[in-house]
Amino acid sequence: MSFVSNVIEMKSDGFKMSFLFKRPIVRRVRNIGTWQTVLVVQTWIAVLTNVFLFGFSSEQMLQWFPWLFDHISVVVDGVSIVEQQLRMGAGRYVMGLVFSLEHALLLLGLAITFLIDDVPEWVRVAIARREYFQAKEIKALRSVSKKQTSNIQSLNLTKKVQ
Repeated sequence: MSFVSNVIEMKSDGFKMSFLFKRPIVRRVRNIGTWQTVLVVQTWIAVLTNVFLFGFSSEQMLQWFPWLFDHISVVVDGVSIVEQQLRMGAGRYVMGLVFSLEHALLLLGLAITFLIDDVPEWVRVAIARREYFQAKEIKALRSVSKKQTSNIQSLNLTKKVQ
């Protein structure tokens, strides 16, 4: 039942997208504006949250740094379970590792931000080329316009004289 419902929904959405809705009007803009700031902030927050998840919530820290943990055997309902627990006194090392990793990733992000240009060289060249040809075309059109204006004025003067 749900499969049939999903197929009908998919087909109706396809029909609506193809025939009922029209594309938005495209406007040329220089950049993505405020969204650039949103993406940058989201990236930095992602670095922080992922590092803290690595250090405090997941078992990846145990896999990468097993010497910081003790293996403890616990019996639950007659079944022996081996758990890992942070070694006594190793908490400061875990905190140091987490904050060192966080700082290293933030520094790497800053280095990438400053070392890699926002606009590649070939794009800069293409923009400069386009601007050059636009300026050349405008200059040519202005000279043609001036010639036509002067021709029209000279024709008007000759008509008045006659």
